[in-house]
Amino acid sequence: MNIEQANRISLIDLMTELGFNPIKIRKANVYYNSPFYKDCNTSFKVNRESNVWFDKGLGKGGDVVFFGKLYHQTNNINRVLDEFEKYEHFIIGNELAIKPIKAHVVEEMVIISISELKNRAFLSYLRSRGIDPNIAKEYCMELRYSIKKKEYSALTFKNISGGYEIHNPYIRCCIGARHISIVHKDKIGVQTSCCIFENHMDFLSYKTLEALGISAICIDEPCDYIILNGQENLQNCLERLGSYERIHCFLHNNQVGRTCTDTIKGLYENTSINESDRYEEYLSLNRYLQQSK
Repeated sequence: MNIEQANRISLIDLMTELGFNPIKIRKANVYYNSPFYKDCNTSFKVNRESNVWFDKGLGKGGDVVFFGKLYHQTNNINRVLDEFEKYEHFIIGNELAIKPIKAHVVEEMVIISISELKNRAFLSYLRSRGIDPNIAKEYCMELRYSIKKKEYSALTFKNISGGYEIHNPYIRCCIGARHISIVHKDKIGVQTSCCIFENHMDFLSYKTLEALGISAICIDEPCDYIILNGQENLQNCLERLGSYERIHCFLHNNQVGRTCTDTIKGLYENTSINESDRYEEYLSLNRYLQQSK
């Protein structure tokens, strides 16, 4: 990967992979808590149209490569490019023909319909991430929505507050209240064990690996599946975890993921298990899945 390619990596996708989800969206700007320091003021913003960032607290901003230098705390360009190799499929214009939507305030989104997942572009996108489309169809729906009378579509996953987490290659947000999602094993009720994932892509990756019989990753016992829908939702599931005898944490191998795992371990030392060691050379389950195919 060269510098020009690295600077075409979608910052929106990169932030999601690093464990940061949007806090608010205003016109072309998507706001996050800063990835550089503890932040409760959504000081970090990405402009989706120009694919550049600015951090108010640091007073700095720039392109993707400059972000990588600060995030990885290095001035070595080659190291940054090596780190970004695994995000090659996020290069804008690299693979999908889905028309990007412009960012708007989330509250302006109006649901038109929710239906079975059939969109060929979405199915192609899922295949590019290593996800079995038939598994995706079992757990995902296709949502059509409008913003100022213009219609768009996205993959969607319902959370336990009735909100809809929406996901396409160009936007990650929620229509309605944000919360965790829970999938019960075979849809038959609560189990004694659970698996926790950062996002639905990791959950779908796990189910794909399970279908492939990859025992090095998957747990050989009935489990409920808890999807955080962003690390900021961790607090929404901590009390619930007390009802499980075993808590399998399949979170990201980065600072945010480790912090979440450590938080769970601090509360449930005797019942929680850090399963990210199973894919310790990879950022996430989805990254492991893509590299194993």
